[in-house]
Amino acid sequence: MTATERAWQQEFKGDAATVLLQTISSFLDKKRDPYSRQATIVNSSGTGKSRMVDQLARKIITVPMCLRPEESDGDTFYSFYLACS
Repeated sequence: MTATERAWQQEFKGDAATVLLQTISSFLDKKRDPYSRQATIVNSSGTGKSRMVDQLARKIITVPMCLRPEESDGDTFYSFYLACS
């Protein structure tokens, strides 16, 4: 079992998933007229981005995606997470 698999079995700590849900919810506010209703989550490897989105998926329908070239070694990539409620 890898460190990542073991970490997923531990209790999620912090309120990042709740803050993400509040942020996404604010994008859906009918009083706003945004250019685009999307969120990009970018941070260093191992900072909990995927785990945060996984926690969010326990509250709302979530479609996580990691888009990168097939030949990528994982050092350079672009992650896009779309969440729909």
